[in-house]
Amino acid sequence: MKDEELIAKAEEIAITIAQKGPIAVKMVKALINENQEIKEGLEKEIAFFSKCFSSQDRLEGINAFLEKRKPKFKGI
Repeated sequence: MKDEELIAKAEEIAITIAQKGPIAVKMVKALINENQEIKEGLEKEIAFFSKCFSSQDRLEGINAFLEKRKPKFKGI
């Protein structure tokens, strides 16, 4: 893959990620960046899921899906 193609693909992926819920993206990045044992990582994943599930963005995502529209996440 040429450098130009690689940059274009990276930008495409970044745009896709930026359209996702900011709370979930932040927590996924934290899990990826931490060097941890599997048990500790799974425990953190459960805790982070709980935080995401209690957010208003969860409701926006569900409503957007049901209404067949793109979600408008606010990070709350």
